[in-house]
Amino acid sequence: MSCDPKDDATSAARAAGRQLRDVSDYPEFCANWRPTTTAVLENRAYGSVRHRVVLAPDGAPLYDFPHIIEPGGAALLPYTREGRVALLRVDRPALLKRSPTGPYPDFLVPSDYGRLVWEAPRGYRNLDEDTCSTALREFFEETGLVAQRLEPVGSVAANSALLATPIDLYVGMVDPNSIPVEDTKEGIREVKFFSLAGIRELIDSGELICSITLALLFAAITRGNLK
Repeated sequence: MSCDPKDDATSAARAAGRQLRDVSDYPEFCANWRPTTTAVLENRAYGSVRHRVVLAPDGAPLYDFPHIIEPGGAALLPYTREGRVALLRVDRPALLKRSPTGPYPDFLVPSDYGRLVWEAPRGYRNLDEDTCSTALREFFEETGLVAQRLEPVGSVAANSALLATPIDLYVGMVDPNSIPVEDTKEGIREVKFFSLAGIRELIDSGELICSITLALLFAAITRGNLK
C-alpha cells in the first residue's frame, strides 16, 4: 500500500474503506456536545476535539489530525512509609481488549471494548483549584483516604500527538492501615497496595498500561518512595 504525504483526510479515509460522517448523524451518542467554529466537538466538562492541518512550505496540506484539549488535571501516587504504593483497579470502557491487526477498523463494537486495568488516582481540575488541590480531592473521592506530605514530581504528556494538555504529577504518603473505600460510580472495582515486585507483575501481565501511572511509578522509584 502506497503512502502519499499529500493525501488529505478525505482521501485517506476513502483508501481505508471508511466514510467521514458528521457527528450530527449520531445525536444519541453526543449528549452535551456541540459543534463550534474552532472545534469539531466541545463539552465544557471534558474539553474539545479539534482538527489542525499541517501545511508544506508551498501551502499544500501534508496531513490533518485531531487533537484533544482537556481542562487539565492531576494524578497522585500514594505510597506508604514501607515503600508500597496504592493503585485503583478501574473499568475503562474505551480501551480495546486487543490491538488492531489488519486494516482499520478490524475490531467489533462493543465486544472488543472494555478492560479492567490498574491506575493511579487522577482527575480533571476544577476551575477554582490548583492541581495540588485536584490531586488531593480526586484521591479522597476515589478511595476515601487522605494523603500527607504531598510532593510535585513533574508533568506528563500522556499522548503528545493527540492530547494537548499535560497532567501534573504528585506523590503523597498515606497510612498503610487505612481502609480504602472504592468509588464504584467512577468504575473503580478495587483499591490495593503493591510492592515493587507486585508492580512488575502487573506490567508483565498487561494489567498496568496507563502512561500516567507508569510516569508516576518512574518518579517514585527514582526518588526512593517505592521499594
